Amino acid sequence: MMRWFAVNSLPHQESRAETNLARQGFQAFLPRLRKARSHARRADVVLEAMFPGYLFVSFAEESTPWRSINGTYGVRSIIMGGGRPAPLPRGFCEELLAPADADGVVAVPSPEFHVGDRVSFVSGPLTGRIGTIIRLGRRERVELLLCILSGEIRIDADRHQLSLAR
Repeated sequence: MMRWFAVNSLPHQESRAETNLARQGFQAFLPRLRKARSHARRADVVLEAMFPGYLFVSFAEESTPWRSINGTYGVRSIIMGGGRPAPLPRGFCEELLAPADADGVVAVPSPEFHVGDRVSFVSGPLTGRIGTIIRLGRRERVELLLCILSGEIRIDADRHQLSLAR
């Protein structure tokens, strides 16, 4: 019976491990997220591993030469328990695979915001700052008033950088 198992990869080599496992005939799954990043005044979207340092492999433990996984380029080791590969709970990978596209990108729903909501930045240079939404823009943008230096300024922000303030 096919089960999913977790594999620990070498640092920043999840994609390499996935590719090499697939070349050996294993069904490998590396869940990824789209993440907005800005660097040197440039903003772009990159794919990052949902679970850095880990990917998942499906195989039938009794009939598959699973020990070859540990010798795969990019792989540190398969997660073991009692001298055998430790299977993941049933349904764990299936729930990640269902909304994933062909590249393994898992769609995370955008938070639902409304005009007047107080939000805080969860990523970027304004992490921790709190503002109030004054307009919902097109696509993934919102306009908000941000309290900085005893005054309020209007800024445009990506809604993925925000969460509802507590």
